[in-house]
Order: sequence, then C-alpha cells, then structure tokens
Amino acid sequence: MATKTINRERQNEFVQQQLRNVNQVVKDLAQHGYTVLAVELDKHPPVIWIQYSKHCQQLGGACYRWHHTPRGMLFTYQIMVNGCKVVWQTDQPQVKKYEKCH
Repeated sequence: MATKTINRERQNEFVQQQLRNVNQVVKDLAQHGYTVLAVELDKHPPVIWIQYSKHCQQLGGACYRWHHTPRGMLFTYQIMVNGCKVVWQTDQPQVKKYEKCH
C-alpha cells in the first residue's frame, strides 16, 4: 500500500491556522454571551458546539437536521464563522416552517 507524502510545513501551518480560527471564533462567541460546549478539531471544517439560548436566533444559520425524540422535535442549526462550523440544537424551531430543515 502506497502512502502519500505530506508536506510537513504546509500541513503544520494548516493545522495552526485552524487552531487560530477556532480560538478566535470561541473568543468572539464568549464575548457575545454564548456558551461553548465542545470543539471538534478532527472534523473539516472544525465544529464548535454552543448551548442554545435566545441569542442563537441572531446568528441566523440554517437548520440542517431535525428529528423526533421522545420529548418532541429536535432541530440542529449551523452557521459557518471564520472557517468553523458553529452548531446548536433546540426543541424550538427558529424558522416558521420546516422546509429549511429538510
């Protein structure tokens, strides 16, 4: 099995840039009153999970998944910020109809 050679300097710079982006987005979210729950650096783009609050509606974002749970509907929203995917979940739809969630 052949292995692809990776340019070490380019790869390291790419990872460092992702970390800088994540760091900046987390700082900005915290500064605007959001609670960051988790960061998934092994994803591309990196994923930053935030706790749902009424302020999430100000972020906009698209509902990309919804499903039924024993307690009702659960909507998952996302928005791209500075090369990072910011994601949150809520049982409250942020759009008037479900068509954006399909």
